[in-house]
Amino acid sequence: MPVLHAHFDVVHEAVATGRRELIRLHRAGDIDDETLQELERDLDLEEFSAISAKA
Repeated sequence: MPVLHAHFDVVHEAVATGRRELIRLHRAGDIDDETLQELERDLDLEEFSAISAKA
């Protein structure tokens, strides 16, 4: 189980970093609202998948 928890931690940090970068890109005008929402949805799915695997 420790490996699974470590994997979850890595995925969780990657998702958090991705979210921060998406917000930065959106605020800079590099991506529009629709793209932001689509990519956030993808990150939500990744995070949910990691949480489900951890449980």
